[in-house]
Amino acid sequence: MARKEVNRWGDIAVRYDHLIFISIDTLRADCIAANPCKLFPSKYRVQRTLETPLLDTVARNGVFLANCISSAPYTAASHGTFFTGRWPLNHGAHEFFNGAINCETIFEVARDRGMRTVFKTDFPVILGKHLNFTRGVDDYIVEDDDAFIESLLAPVASLGFAHFGGVHIPYGFHNLRFGGQTYLRKVEELEAEIGRVSMLPGDQLLESYRDEKDRALLLRYKSIVQHHYEAKNYDRLFDMYLEGVNYFMAARFEPFLQKLLNRLRDRKYLIILFGDHGEEYDESSYGHFNTLSEGALRVPVIFYGTDVPTRLVIDRTRAVDVMPTLADRLDWDRPWGQDGRSMKDSVWNDAPITVRDTFAQAYTSDTAEFVAFQKVLLRTDVRPGPLRHVRYKEAAYVGPHKLIRQNYRYSLVEGKWGLTPCEPFLELSQLNGQGGIPELISDPELASQIAASMDAYNKLLHRDDHKNVEMTDELRQQLNTLGYRI
Repeated sequence: MARKEVNRWGDIAVRYDHLIFISIDTLRADCIAANPCKLFPSKYRVQRTLETPLLDTVARNGVFLANCISSAPYTAASHGTFFTGRWPLNHGAHEFFNGAINCETIFEVARDRGMRTVFKTDFPVILGKHLNFTRGVDDYIVEDDDAFIESLLAPVASLGFAHFGGVHIPYGFHNLRFGGQTYLRKVEELEAEIGRVSMLPGDQLLESYRDEKDRALLLRYKSIVQHHYEAKNYDRLFDMYLEGVNYFMAARFEPFLQKLLNRLRDRKYLIILFGDHGEEYDESSYGHFNTLSEGALRVPVIFYGTDVPTRLVIDRTRAVDVMPTLADRLDWDRPWGQDGRSMKDSVWNDAPITVRDTFAQAYTSDTAEFVAFQKVLLRTDVRPGPLRHVRYKEAAYVGPHKLIRQNYRYSLVEGKWGLTPCEPFLELSQLNGQGGIPELISDPELASQIAASMDAYNKLLHRDDHKNVEMTDELRQQLNTLGYRI
């Protein structure tokens, strides 16, 4: 029996023994084989077959939202929305790495209702204390899947979150602890294709704490990615990504999920499994953080558990609605400022999906500036003040249309890459059918109307984010000291 407690609001505190969030970082919605809405085959010439058997079984035996739109193409902002039910501009962690969660999270609400809270992550730099993701967490665990299961299944009602970074670069492995010799051999194999790349990659950012050996291997992998991107080998990059999905599923995730499900067999539980963003490579997309393409924004969400029906939903849904759906299901009616709307009747009662307007934004900073900022952070474990960001791109989905507005460009000025403001560029698409591929259209009046909805959304943030990212002499000197040619 699930433990039931009555809290000070007088309602039932717990219906399940265990509520469990699971996120697979960088997992596209169409990279679950059971998803019938595949975008990538029409874009990339790849022959690799997706192999996600246990995840397919869970998707087919639960409610699978196969076309859910993330609120941002990077980890912090997206997870913040899943955990608060608020738009990134309202929950505080809207930028790539800045601000912090500033409102009540599901962990705080669950703990107030007598539940033990457990949080396991592969990315402690991003999903950790620096951005306030430890709020309301009783047991914070880094990169230990077995410890998560043991802590979650203690004899008390619990809310748990397990985050996996294995689909993120380096695709399939995460680090030497999980990838081992297979990871080393893969890097050597990839280098053999192109020859050893001696130049350090521009992207030297870290999501987890690594020793020098692990960091050096990650940078070798990122150099390979950068080489293929500069050569416009987008098909090869996407094949590397798909291979990583398959390896991660077989080597780490499916053994974890099977063990968890075996241990949950005699308990009442609800699992919400999701991706935070996807991955895309083309002339305007370098992985995910600087793109609002469908491949980066469409993420999977699966409700699975004791009393969850079976349903495939290919209508567009929103990440911001997941948290309100759970709160509604649990009769957690405390008003805590959610922006999303409940989908409970659609998830549990087969009611039609209401397709609502949704927004996504990409805030970015100058990469070299971010590298210097993070080196100080990793050395001192203290954030060295704010990191300047700009609203690089923004997207709005309204009815059957999607509008992307670009406000900045990466450009080469005096031999240095940086972000410069540009005249806002609008790209309007028609979303063809349920889960279909967007097609560019021209309708200036409609584009202007949807852009006005973007402007209204941006009023949630009461400050000017459109500031040019500049490289100061002090920062340039710091980078040169670290060995970068800036």
